[in-house]
Amino acid sequence: TILLLLPVSLFAQEVGAEILDFKETFDLKSVANGTYTVSAKIKVNKESGNSEGRIVIVTDSDRSLSSFSATITSPSGTRKLKKSDLESRALARELADDVYLYYYQPNVPFPYTIEYEYSIYYKRGVSTFPKFIPVRNEDVKLVKGEYVIDVQAGFGIQYSSPLEAKIDKSGTRDVYTWKVE
Repeated sequence: TILLLLPVSLFAQEVGAEILDFKETFDLKSVANGTYTVSAKIKVNKESGNSEGRIVIVTDSDRSLSSFSATITSPSGTRKLKKSDLESRALARELADDVYLYYYQPNVPFPYTIEYEYSIYYKRGVSTFPKFIPVRNEDVKLVKGEYVIDVQAGFGIQYSSPLEAKIDKSGTRDVYTWKVE
């Protein structure tokens, strides 16, 4: 009987991180080029969610990082980041590989909120669109996620998704949108 009188909030556990808003957009200009933009707002509550605050961007000779900005707000204050704050390194120096990694891991007290946006320019063809996987770890809550693919009207794309796409074909562009909350 005593357990029935306890508030439900005593049993609720705080998740490691909350993805408050996560959006990926691919704007395909032609089969030769397009822009992939990622924007996110993530609250990291404790150590188990710290990997969600990490920013990892991969580029190569066909894709370049064209813009980046971020803001981190924690109990110690607010810090703005720019592209020069990202660590950059070749993934395989001993191989004739042109894959580069841009990386940032916040080192601030919990809880903190990180907001970022970056764009990658595809310059030598687009064979596939990036996969949309807003949650990659356990102990993470997704509040809102959205994936948008914007192509020339009539271009048509093939996709596989358990989510239903909303397709807007009202103008000179066809816009495919998937939302998850």
